Amino acid sequence: MPNHFHGLISIIPVVSADLLQKRKPARLYPDSLGSIMGQFKAACTARIRKEVKPSFQWQERFRDQVVHSEKQLNDLREYIELNPHRWEMKRQS
Repeated sequence: MPNHFHGLISIIPVVSADLLQKRKPARLYPDSLGSIMGQFKAACTARIRKEVKPSFQWQERFRDQVVHSEKQLNDLREYIELNPHRWEMKRQS
């Protein structure tokens, strides 16, 4: 499955009153999903460009989904685990 990946991230919020008063919509906050994805993409990009493909580039956005229940979490885990198999089957047909 060379064109994307799936992952689950658990973020436990810690918000101070000071941070809430200074919040501006365009800023990435430490430990936010946006900043985590930015750091992940930067680290991966450096390594991929060095070791695999110098022209590597990510798509600009990512899709996020809030998980509301244990069942939904387990369903997503199963989807992620089986996704490479589904991709291979689709490629062969």
